[in-house]
Amino acid sequence: MKCLRPLAAIALLGLAPASWAASGFGISPLRLDLSAAKPMASYVLTNSGDMPVVIQAQPRAWRQEQGRDVLGDTRAFLVNPAIVRLQPGESQVVRVALRAAPDRERETGYRMHFTEVPQADEPAKADAAMSVRLVKRMDLPVFVAPVAGEARPRGALKASVEGSTLRLLASNDGTGHWRLGDLVVADAGTGSVLGNPLVISVLPGGMRAVEIPLRNGAIPAAVTVKGDAAGEAFEARIPVEKDR
Repeated sequence: MKCLRPLAAIALLGLAPASWAASGFGISPLRLDLSAAKPMASYVLTNSGDMPVVIQAQPRAWRQEQGRDVLGDTRAFLVNPAIVRLQPGESQVVRVALRAAPDRERETGYRMHFTEVPQADEPAKADAAMSVRLVKRMDLPVFVAPVAGEARPRGALKASVEGSTLRLLASNDGTGHWRLGDLVVADAGTGSVLGNPLVISVLPGGMRAVEIPLRNGAIPAAVTVKGDAAGEAFEARIPVEKDR
């Protein structure tokens, strides 16, 4: 019988699960900051696995519509090399150069995708009747500073309930992105944590919505949101708007 090897694509912000089938490529840094004064930067890709890997780098336009991230094609950057082949233990520098003019007033956000390209001639695991090939992708932010002034966020949070789902809406009227990390949302009355910790990045002029199922249908009158914003402690108490 022929060995079956389905491909399972996994999009990651960090490291892939430890597995013989997962590649070992890593990237540093995890974020780039560019500007008119600093239009170039670089990543270092490293293969810490035991098999060769081929990685494709692709810049993506990034905007937010109706509370969701929307990615698209962009020619804002030159990436060299765009395809990297790494043997086990090898590293490679990937340079990124800005060729689009920065916005004058607002910071602009992009994403950089690094995706492993499956190879047809990869050796199969000898003792595996069926194996799953995990294809790793890292999705990293790139921010381009405005020409005039310093990029600063001005964020706000709202909470509402639609049916049995809590909807947390983060908006940003500032000139720089607003990143909220390790967010913990809890019922302000009982202290009960609702869902898992969150990370939210809101672009200037954008909005990001997060939906959290409510256990047992209990609707809180207000929620507390704790986390960090740009490395500083963040805490807010937000009334919950209910369906009318």
